[in-house]
Amino acid sequence: MPDFRKTKWSKAQKENRERFRRAMNWARETLDDPVKRAYYSRKSDATHTPWNLAVADYLKNLRVKPPDLSHYRGKEGDIIGITPYRPLKVTAIAVTIFNEGGALVDQGPAEASGENCNWVYRTGVSDPGHDRGYILVTVSNPVTFLSEYFPLGDGEHGPPSPSMREP
Repeated sequence: MPDFRKTKWSKAQKENRERFRRAMNWARETLDDPVKRAYYSRKSDATHTPWNLAVADYLKNLRVKPPDLSHYRGKEGDIIGITPYRPLKVTAIAVTIFNEGGALVDQGPAEASGENCNWVYRTGVSDPGHDRGYILVTVSNPVTFLSEYFPLGDGEHGPPSPSMREP
């Protein structure tokens, strides 16, 4: 077995390893739910185990590209665009915006726009600190959901605090 202890991983390799770590954790939590386990068991076959299908759903089906913030200026009614990687698997998207201190700023459902399978969220309140903080995008289908955090602005305001993360 190769020894990777002294390997210097590139940034992309580290990000990919982190993505797989999150996929493993998500699949474990998803398959702990008897209803979700039954769903994946029905979809499984000799070459696709429930575990493999759950991991694939995380890696491909429910993930979204970083939100399009080009029309978000912190004003009520601004638009945030959301594009799923596999749009046909998505049935709902919810958006939650936090300020840099972790306090809730705005939240609500996004609407399917029909254009290029994108979704649109219209902000409900003004946010003077719109270039700081985080946006939580929760993507769901009839069986499960996935939440991902994305930084607002330049992304140099640190990761969300543990109190902002979902259990």
